[in-house]
Amino acid sequence: MNTSIDCLQCLFPTLVKLIKIATDDEDKRMEIVRGVLERLSKDPLNENPVAVSERLMSYVREVSGNHDPLKKLKHERNQKAWKLLPEISRIIHNSEDPLFSSFKAAAAGNILDIVSVGNDAMLESALKQAFNNGFARNDYNIFLEQLDTSENILYIGDNSGEIVLDRFPVSELVKRNKKILYCVRGEPAMDDALEADFIEAKMGEFAEMIDTGTPHLGFLPDKVSQKTKEIFNEADLIISKGMGNYESLYEINDKRIYFILRAKCDYIAEKMRVKKGDYCFTRGGF
Repeated sequence: MNTSIDCLQCLFPTLVKLIKIATDDEDKRMEIVRGVLERLSKDPLNENPVAVSERLMSYVREVSGNHDPLKKLKHERNQKAWKLLPEISRIIHNSEDPLFSSFKAAAAGNILDIVSVGNDAMLESALKQAFNNGFARNDYNIFLEQLDTSENILYIGDNSGEIVLDRFPVSELVKRNKKILYCVRGEPAMDDALEADFIEAKMGEFAEMIDTGTPHLGFLPDKVSQKTKEIFNEADLIISKGMGNYESLYEINDKRIYFILRAKCDYIAEKMRVKKGDYCFTRGGF
């Protein structure tokens, strides 16, 4: 998936927010903005948007001297997600299919990104939408068929906060005697989950952690560490959370992969043949 002009609509405001959080020095902010624009003007934009954004965000971190600008925000988001767990747990355990309901909760967590900063009500609204409306694209029944013959599952996580809600599907899968490897980013990548978030989410109760070994906003098989690439290749089933991972893995055409995400932009919605804002549980290779 090459970077389109639609991708820039999200990239620009995201970079501005990151720059403002990375440093309070107005002169430094403008220096970084000029540098970002210069680099973007020279970028051929013929790669995956995940790769393009990583180059620019790496520059922001380098020049600002702030290796992980969103560290505090990620911690706060994890704590807020924990507060919602009791009510979500009640809904899931009272449902006809707790595993399916747990995926709805995890999908709602995909609303948590830098765009949602300062709007705590977004997650609660997203949860209502996910539970009430479900998935616009729904390959859950096909997933269940593959799940029956699968033992080793790679679960590729996305954002902080969201990782706390991933406890629900991961724990439900463990109840079915599945072994889960949960993948986080290897280095700071915006507000994506790192090892610290894995620990704060207490995900180790259910899964073993691996990381990408990279600061990319997604899972690029040709960029991740050799160990993680081998795990990816050998997994029986792969659950991919969020748009960054979708953008990274969309063109692989691998029917082991199930994408769980919210279509946050028109470009991705068009690719997935849904409406902007819809939730999707869709198999790779479509």
